[in-house]
Amino acid sequence: MEEVLKILIIDQNANSADRIVNTVKSSGFAVRDTVVSSKQQLEDALPDLQRTHLILQSTDVPDLTMSDTRSLLNNCDHEIPLIALSADTTANSTQLLDQGANVVVPAEDLDQLKVVSTRIAQSELYIQKLEETAAHYQELDQRYNKILDSSRDAICYIHEGIHTYTNKSYLELFNINDTEEASVLSILELVSPDDQETLKTILKNISKSHESGSTTLHFKTNDDEFQELEVDFNAARVDGEVCAQFVIHNETGDSKELQQQLSYLSERDIETGFLHRKSIIDKLQNVIDSVSSGQPTHTFIQIDLANIDEIQDRFGVTAIDKLSGCLAGALKTVCGEDELLAKITDESFGILTSMYQEKELLEFGKKIRAAVSDKSVDIKGTKVEPDCYLGAVILDTAVDDVSDALSAAKSACDYAWENQIHELYIFPHEPRSLTGTLLDQKWTTELQDAIRDGRLRLLFQPVVSITGQIGDRYQVYTQLVSQEGAAISVAEVLPSIERSGVSVMLDRWVVTTALERLSDHSENSPNSLFFVKLTAGSLNDEKFIPWLESQCKKSGVDPFRLVFDMREETIVSHLKEAREFATSLNNLGCQVAIDAFGISQDPDKILSMIPANYLKLSFQLMAGLKDGDKEKIDAIRHICDKAKSKNAMIIAQFVETAQVLSNVWTLNIDFVSGDFFQKPLESLEYDFSSAA
Repeated sequence: MEEVLKILIIDQNANSADRIVNTVKSSGFAVRDTVVSSKQQLEDALPDLQRTHLILQSTDVPDLTMSDTRSLLNNCDHEIPLIALSADTTANSTQLLDQGANVVVPAEDLDQLKVVSTRIAQSELYIQKLEETAAHYQELDQRYNKILDSSRDAICYIHEGIHTYTNKSYLELFNINDTEEASVLSILELVSPDDQETLKTILKNISKSHESGSTTLHFKTNDDEFQELEVDFNAARVDGEVCAQFVIHNETGDSKELQQQLSYLSERDIETGFLHRKSIIDKLQNVIDSVSSGQPTHTFIQIDLANIDEIQDRFGVTAIDKLSGCLAGALKTVCGEDELLAKITDESFGILTSMYQEKELLEFGKKIRAAVSDKSVDIKGTKVEPDCYLGAVILDTAVDDVSDALSAAKSACDYAWENQIHELYIFPHEPRSLTGTLLDQKWTTELQDAIRDGRLRLLFQPVVSITGQIGDRYQVYTQLVSQEGAAISVAEVLPSIERSGVSVMLDRWVVTTALERLSDHSENSPNSLFFVKLTAGSLNDEKFIPWLESQCKKSGVDPFRLVFDMREETIVSHLKEAREFATSLNNLGCQVAIDAFGISQDPDKILSMIPANYLKLSFQLMAGLKDGDKEKIDAIRHICDKAKSKNAMIIAQFVETAQVLSNVWTLNIDFVSGDFFQKPLESLEYDFSSAA
C-alpha cells in the first residue's frame, strides 16, 4: 500500500500553497494536503490533525505566529514537525525557532524546502511505522503472556539465578505463595544438590551462547522429596536482558487439557476471542473440500468498518481499535454457536455460517446491521457510532478454493461500499468461480456483446425542482439485458468494466445514445437537461473532450444541456485530472455535477477546486434525513450554504418517502430525485409542470 504523507499548509496565498504542495510531491510522496489561512481555520482543523505528518507555515499570516501554532498543536496527541517558511530573508531565524518552529526555510528557496521536507517526512513516516510495529508487538506480547499464564506447565524466567517471572503453575508446583516471594528465590534452591552443577552449567551456556535444549532435573516439589521432571530451556530477552526460560513439564498435569487450551488460545485474537485469519482459512478450506455436487452447506460473510480513513484522520488510530471492538461486540450478540467469528484485519471481520438460503442470509444481515446501529463509543468526548458494509459468498461448487471465497466476499463487501448498499450484498452466482481477471473478462465480453446486439439501454429518472425552476431534467442510468432477458444495472459490474479498460467505450456509448434521445426530445422540450454519469476512465482520456464537441455538433444539441456526473471519491483519487477535466467541460459549454458529495475528508476543498454547477448529496447524508440524524442534517445545511456561495445547486437524491421529502423542504435544497417521484424508465414521460 502506498504511504500517504498528510501535510497542513498555513498560507494566505493559494498559489503559494499549491507551489508548496507540488514541491513536496516532487520528492515522490503521495500527498494529502489541507490548507488554512487564519488562526480560526487552524483551530477548526485541529480535530483532523491527529495523524498529520508535517506542517508548513508562512510567516506572512498576520494573525498567527509560530508561538500561536505551537500552542494550538500542544492539544494534539503527538508532536507534529513545524517548518517556518520565512518571507523575509533578513529575519532572525533564532526567534522563529524559539517560538516553536523545528526548521526555518526561506519561502522562495524551493530546493531547500524540498530537501528539508523530504528528510522530515521520511522520519515521520518511519516513526509512524515504529508506532504501528510497537502496537502489534504489544498485542503479541499480551497474547504470549496470556498463554504463559494459563499454561499447565510450570514456566519461569531466570536472570543471574533469580526468578524474574513465574506463572501460576510454577508457583503451585513449588508451593510458593506469590511472585514477590519468588523474586528473591534462586532456582538453585529448588533442585537437588546433585543437579546444581548441571543447572549452573546450563545457566552459564544460556548467558554466553544462548544455548537451548532439554534435560531432566530433580526438583524439590515437597518439603522432603525430590521429583525428577523434564525441563526445556532456552534463551530469552526481557527488557533488554538475556534471561533463561525454563519450562518444567509436570506429569501430574492434564496434558490433553493443556494442549486443547493452548490450541484454543493460539488460533484466536486476544482482544475479541475471534479466530485469526489463518484459523478461519483452515475452517473455510474444510468446508470447501466437503462441498459436493449437491446443495451448499455454508456461507462466508465479510464485515468491513466504514469510513476508516476519515475516522483515523479525525480521531487517530486508537479510534479504529475502539470501533473495531464495538463492532465485535455487536457481532457476538447476533451470532450463535453455529457461527464461527473471525478477525481478518483491524477493521474487517468474518462469519462462517451454516446459512445458505438467500432470504435467510438477508434477514441475518439485517440483524447484524441492527445490532451495530445500537452500539456507539466515546472518542475524545465525541459519540461515534460504527457503520459497516456486508458482503457474502455462498460456498457452493462455484467456489474452487479459499482464495476464491475470500476474494468473492471482499468483492461483495467493496461493491456494497461503492454503491452505498446498506444491507448484506451476496456475491452473484456464476456457473464457475469468476473472481479477479475472469470476472473482469466476463463482463467486458458481456458489455461488448450487449452493445453489438442492442441489449444495452438507457433509463431516465426525473430530477424535480422544489424551488419553482422550469424545465425537464433527467438522471440517466444504464441497464444491461442479459441473453436470458435479466435486467442488470451496469453500476453493479462497473468495477470489472473499469479494471478491464472498456469503461471509456461505455461512456462514449452512453453519451452518443443520450444525445440521440435529447435531440428527439427537443421538439417537445427544447431546454431539457440530462445528467450523465462518467467513469474514471474518461478523466484520463485526452481525446474525450474533442470527441464530445464533435458529437454535440453532429447531433445539434447545445452542450449546456449535458450535465456530467463525477463521483466525489473519484475526484479525490484524481484531483488534478478532475479539475482540468471539469474546466474543459465548462469551456465546451457543458455543466458539471459532483455525485455522492459530502462524505470526503474535506468536501469544502473539493467544492473550491472543482467548478461544479450541481452537488448531488451522498446516500449517507440522505440517510440522516430519514433517521433524523442532527449531525448529518447540519452537514447538509453547511453544504447548502457553501454551494450558494459558489453558485452551485443542490440535488437531494434517494428521496423514497413523503417523510424524507418533508425534511428536504426545511433545507436550502434546489432539486430532488428518487423513486418517490418515479422509478427509472425507458420513456421520458414525467409531468414536470405538476411537480412545479
